[in-house]
Amino acid sequence: MDCPKNVSVDEYIAEALVERQGMMQAVRKLIFETAPEAEETIGQRMPSYKLYGKQLAYFANGKNHIGFFVDSKIIADNQAKLKGYVTCNSGFQLRLDESLPLDLMREFLVLKIEMIKNGTKKK
Repeated sequence: MDCPKNVSVDEYIAEALVERQGMMQAVRKLIFETAPEAEETIGQRMPSYKLYGKQLAYFANGKNHIGFFVDSKIIADNQAKLKGYVTCNSGFQLRLDESLPLDLMREFLVLKIEMIKNGTKKK
């Protein structure tokens, strides 16, 4: 979904197909449950979350999936846990026909929060 920069996250989700909206709301809820202080905005034309001024996570409404993006190091270090998922440099695709892997996503968010708090750089 290509959205203008000035759209809100609520509007971004509302523009998605109804059957995807619940998944995106669940991702959003998970991010705020894991990082209540996160700041929500639209960045790179998708919902974006920052913590202490640093990028925490993104999600995006893809053509046949929802993308969840955290960090290239986290994705690279956890390839075994991502077996069966399509991955990219900093994220992976959430299949529309399966339940969200909320525990795995929470684990990745916690790792990213630790990186932010410790000032860890990508390698």
